[in-house]
Amino acid sequence: MQPGRPLAPVSTTETGATIDGVQCQQLEQLAHQDEVYLQIYIYGHPRSVPGGIGLVVPNPDQTSTGTIYQAGQCYYWLHTDAADGVIQIDTPNARIYDLGTFFDIWGRRLGLDHLAGWRGHVTTIIDGRHWVATPRLIPLRQHESIELAIGKDVPRQHAPDWSLLYGQPLIGG
Repeated sequence: MQPGRPLAPVSTTETGATIDGVQCQQLEQLAHQDEVYLQIYIYGHPRSVPGGIGLVVPNPDQTSTGTIYQAGQCYYWLHTDAADGVIQIDTPNARIYDLGTFFDIWGRRLGLDHLAGWRGHVTTIIDGRHWVATPRLIPLRQHESIELAIGKDVPRQHAPDWSLLYGQPLIGG
């Protein structure tokens, strides 16, 4: 699980309406799967990305590693299963989605000077490289690590060890 208080509450649409072309369906779409890590800092303090984003009627299940969420009604193709910073991209196609779509599903603003209710210049780092355009346009690619930070103190990015997230070495990852 990620350190810090949640950046913002989970607030996906309760209707399951299509958002930015992303549908909410009763079952997870498994034709194409990617995972992206998102870490957020506000004035040097880590803030967690909550589990249950993109799940209409999220149902928590306590496990030995923390709380895992499943959808009571439907799953958006971009969602979080836990408060571990991992965005699950489970889609019926191989299209590359962007971080702006994830934030739209979450119901939170994202831009060059705002981040889920916080205002200030947003510094963006992807796999150790600075991103200068709006963070909304960041493509969500398999096993990338995205860091968003507001404030002068931008901590060093710590990319996840994907094999530790799943308790076993990744094959071909």
